[in-house]
Amino acid sequence: MGAPNRTARAEAKRAIVRLKRAESEARGLAKELPKGARRARLDDAVADARSVRKSVAAERSDSPRRAARRAARAAAKLERVSRPIGAADGARGSAAVGSSADERAKARAKTIKQRRKQAQQSQKMAKFVAAHVIGASVSTSGDDDAPKRAQRRTKT
Repeated sequence: MGAPNRTARAEAKRAIVRLKRAESEARGLAKELPKGARRARLDDAVADARSVRKSVAAERSDSPRRAARRAARAAAKLERVSRPIGAADGARGSAAVGSSADERAKARAKTIKQRRKQAQQSQKMAKFVAAHVIGASVSTSGDDDAPKRAQRRTKT
């Protein structure tokens, strides 16, 4: 009876590690988002996942199968909560159903990471556009001497 229980505890431990990885990715995504309702919702989900991870780690020795199942559900919930944040990516929206637990966990972490990168990219584009608009407004002069000054600059 020791060996099946040992393997179940090992599987629960792997599930907890996968949850921690998904939690880390979701936390990174939350940091990239501007303050608001979406960030608050994701922060709440990360806090829930953390409390689940701690309670699952405590119950791993007593009920390892239940601990593994709760950890997997918490990781899947993190992915679901992060879904509205990224762009609609259709088929890559969630982990494959028929694959193993490790593959599903890697796919979840990868999906959350992609969403974080998308959020970073959109913020970069916004900053880029804002900087160029400010630069264009500063360099465009409204006075009549501007063409003469530009001509003098090109001569020297």
